[in-house]
Amino acid sequence: MKGNIDLKPETAWNLTGELGVRGNAAQAYLRGFGNRLRNFIEPDYIGQQGQISEFTYLNVGKARTVGGEIGGSASRGVATLEASYAYLDARDESNDQPLLGRAKHTARTALIVAQRNWSITGEFVRTSALPITSDRQSSATIYQGAAARVNFRAGVDLMHQWRINAGVDNVGDVIPENAIGGFGRRWFAGLNWRG
Repeated sequence: MKGNIDLKPETAWNLTGELGVRGNAAQAYLRGFGNRLRNFIEPDYIGQQGQISEFTYLNVGKARTVGGEIGGSASRGVATLEASYAYLDARDESNDQPLLGRAKHTARTALIVAQRNWSITGEFVRTSALPITSDRQSSATIYQGAAARVNFRAGVDLMHQWRINAGVDNVGDVIPENAIGGFGRRWFAGLNWRG
């Protein structure tokens, strides 16, 4: 990441609303939002050094984001099924181009099996193509391809307030077309303390 000493602070107005309904074993929600931004700070891809992508930050004079999400969950015994779909329209109003790094469509479904002191989660996430940079000569927007990935994670409580978590994101090692780095299978583990 390369800094930019000419960055200005960004300002934003936001309007958000949500409707939801909840029963004994299920819930559903619908939420929407809109943002108006000035001097919006956006990452800009500037090149590649081997496997490492290089970015800097730029101000966008005027930008807006508008979107919504619908989703819900249902539980039975130790299992909970979650599903959601999100839509996002994010535009740079200075040049009527899409804001970079934001997928227009995202769908997610997850199955969680949990007892009192342990849990296992399997998740499927699919995102549409997303703009990643602009060609400096033609000003054409370059997109990273749509991608689907499967994630797994598990956690177990240790003693009273400690929890160990481990998992793998992107089990199938899916790398979208025009990916600019940071993709592939990722293993992780952590130890959390809950106060």
